[in-house]
Amino acid sequence: MKRIRKEFVPEPYYTLGYFYEEKKDFQKAINIYTKLIERIPEELEGYLRLGICYEEIGNYMKAYEVYKKSLEINLNQPEILKAIERIKTKIKF
Repeated sequence: MKRIRKEFVPEPYYTLGYFYEEKKDFQKAINIYTKLIERIPEELEGYLRLGICYEEIGNYMKAYEVYKKSLEINLNQPEILKAIERIKTKIKF
């Protein structure tokens, strides 16, 4: 019997995360996006969505940390760089 390899696909996580964002249930969206990036650490869109959710609940330091982690994976992310600049106007370092 041939064993079927299960590949992890991120799309259901994005669908559910977007659903919770639309419902303004950012804590549930945070949980979903956190699970996503735990499973696929190089999934850059997950970091962006997670950071946005942290911003929405006013946790700007956590959003900043998430964005910086994303840049460790790939520096070429204009949306993340814009988000970091936006965060810098809201918190003092």
